[in-house]
This record gives sequence, structure tokens and C-alpha cells, in this order.
Amino acid sequence: AQHLRASAVCLAYEMSRCEEEADCFILRIVWQSTADHLGVFRGSAEFRGFLPLIKPYIANIEEMRHYAPTDLCWTRSTS
Repeated sequence: AQHLRASAVCLAYEMSRCEEEADCFILRIVWQSTADHLGVFRGSAEFRGFLPLIKPYIANIEEMRHYAPTDLCWTRSTS
């Protein structure tokens, strides 16, 4: 988390754990842009610190793609 927070091009991240398969996770990272993720972050000191931490999990990644938000978005307020 510290390497993502330190990156100026990382806007947010969220990790979710599967309730049916406890060893299955989704890590969603929001980048300023795809170009910034691939060009800026991957060439940065933050990435050089991040990569060794995730390296043991890379073979298990089922999907790594870039998505852009759409206008369809809703969140229920819990307050």
C-alpha cells in the first residue's frame, strides 16, 4: 500500500476478498491514466519497491486490464 500511496499517478486502490474462496482476491487500482500507469509508475522508484512484494502473486493473476469509468455508477449512503 505504501508504494501505491507514494505514487502521484495512483488515485485509489481497493482490495476485496472472495467470501466463497477465502484465498481469492481482487485488487483494483485507479490510475490517473493508463499511460501514467505504464509509463510513469512502472518506471518509478515506487514500482521498484512494489514489484518484489507482488512478485510471488503474479503467476496467479487472472486478469490485468485497464478500465475507464462510465456514467453508470451508484452508491447507497449508509449514514
